[in-house]
Amino acid sequence: MKEFDSKPAHLNAYKDIVSQLLAQEMKIDEELCALLLMRTLPTLWETFATMMYNSSKTNLTYVGAMNSILSDDMEHKTFA
Repeated sequence: MKEFDSKPAHLNAYKDIVSQLLAQEMKIDEELCALLLMRTLPTLWETFATMMYNSSKTNLTYVGAMNSILSDDMEHKTFA
Protein backbone atom coordinates (compact mmCIF):
# COMPACT_ATOMS: atom_id res chain seq x y z
CA MET A 1 0.00 0.00 0.00
CA LYS A 2 1.35 3.36 -0.99
CA GLU A 3 1.32 6.62 0.96
CA PHE A 4 -0.86 8.41 -1.60
CA ASP A 5 -3.32 5.67 -2.55
CA SER A 6 -6.95 6.69 -2.47
CA LYS A 7 -8.93 5.45 0.50
CA PRO A 8 -10.92 2.93 -1.58
CA ALA A 9 -7.66 1.62 -3.12
CA HIS A 10 -6.13 1.30 0.33
CA LEU A 11 -9.19 -0.57 1.63
CA ASN A 12 -9.12 -2.95 -1.33
CA ALA A 13 -5.44 -3.73 -0.72
CA TYR A 14 -6.13 -4.30 2.97
CA LYS A 15 -9.13 -6.54 2.22
CA ASP A 16 -6.92 -8.60 -0.10
CA ILE A 17 -4.41 -9.11 2.71
CA VAL A 18 -7.14 -10.11 5.16
CA SER A 19 -8.62 -12.50 2.59
CA GLN A 20 -5.23 -14.13 2.09
CA LEU A 21 -4.84 -14.60 5.84
CA LEU A 22 -8.33 -16.06 6.15
CA ALA A 23 -7.61 -18.40 3.24
CA GLN A 24 -4.70 -19.74 5.33
CA GLU A 25 -7.29 -20.48 8.04
CA MET A 26 -5.99 -17.76 10.34
CA LYS A 27 -8.51 -16.53 12.83
CA ILE A 28 -8.55 -12.74 13.13
CA ASP A 29 -10.59 -11.02 15.80
CA GLU A 30 -12.79 -8.27 14.33
CA GLU A 31 -11.50 -5.59 16.71
CA LEU A 32 -7.89 -6.56 15.94
CA CYS A 33 -8.65 -6.40 12.23
CA ALA A 34 -10.07 -2.87 12.67
CA LEU A 35 -7.06 -1.75 14.71
CA LEU A 36 -4.67 -3.15 12.12
CA LEU A 37 -6.60 -1.36 9.39
CA MET A 38 -6.23 1.94 11.20
CA ARG A 39 -2.51 1.32 11.76
CA THR A 40 -1.99 0.71 8.04
CA LEU A 41 -3.46 4.07 7.10
CA PRO A 42 -0.82 6.40 5.64
CA THR A 43 0.57 9.14 7.87
CA LEU A 44 -1.36 11.63 5.75
CA TRP A 45 -4.56 10.23 7.35
CA GLU A 46 -3.19 10.13 10.92
CA THR A 47 -5.62 12.75 12.25
CA PHE A 48 -8.57 10.89 10.74
CA ALA A 49 -7.38 7.56 12.20
CA THR A 50 -6.92 9.12 15.66
CA MET A 51 -10.39 10.69 15.58
CA MET A 52 -11.94 7.41 14.43
CA TYR A 53 -10.14 5.45 17.15
CA ASN A 54 -11.08 7.92 19.90
CA SER A 55 -14.72 8.04 18.87
CA SER A 56 -15.16 4.27 18.83
CA LYS A 57 -12.94 2.97 21.65
CA THR A 58 -15.66 0.82 23.18
CA ASN A 59 -17.13 -0.67 20.02
CA LEU A 60 -14.54 -0.74 17.27
CA THR A 61 -15.44 -3.09 14.43
CA TYR A 62 -13.82 -3.89 11.11
CA VAL A 63 -16.97 -3.03 9.16
CA GLY A 64 -17.43 0.16 11.17
CA ALA A 65 -13.85 1.23 10.48
CA MET A 66 -14.21 0.54 6.76
CA ASN A 67 -17.52 2.42 6.62
CA SER A 68 -16.00 5.41 8.43
CA ILE A 69 -13.12 5.54 5.97
CA LEU A 70 -15.41 5.34 2.94
CA SER A 71 -17.79 7.90 4.44
CA ASP A 72 -14.92 10.31 5.07
CA ASP A 73 -13.74 9.81 1.49
CA MET A 74 -17.20 10.61 0.12
CA GLU A 75 -17.45 13.74 2.30
CA HIS A 76 -14.14 15.02 0.98
CA LYS A 77 -15.21 14.38 -2.61
CA THR A 78 -18.52 16.19 -2.03
CA PHE A 79 -16.85 19.30 -0.63
CA ALA A 80 -13.87 19.32 -3.01
